[in-house]
Amino acid sequence: MQELRLIIVMNMKNKTRHSISWLIAFITCPCHIFILILLFAGTIFGSFLTRHVIPIALILSILFVISLTKAIRTPFDPVRGKKPPVSAESNDSDL
Repeated sequence: MQELRLIIVMNMKNKTRHSISWLIAFITCPCHIFILILLFAGTIFGSFLTRHVIPIALILSILFVISLTKAIRTPFDPVRGKKPPVSAESNDSDL
C-alpha cells in the first residue's frame, strides 16, 4: 500500500512539473511580445516593453527554449519518470 502511494505521488509530481514547463513555454514564447505590448499599452510596463523589445525578446527566447526542452524531456526523463522498485515481499503476497 505504501508503494502504491509513493507511485501515485511521484506520478502527480511528474505531471505537475510537465504542466508547469508547458505553461512557462507558452508564456515565454517570443511571439507573444507584441500581444503583451498591445495588452499593456499606455502603462509603464508597456512603455518598458516597447523601448526594450530586442533584449526582452532574447531573454524570452532563451527561457522559451529551456522550458520547452524541459517540457518535452520531462515524461521521458529516466530520473524523474522512474517508478520506485517494488519489493520482493509484495510480489510474493500477490501470488
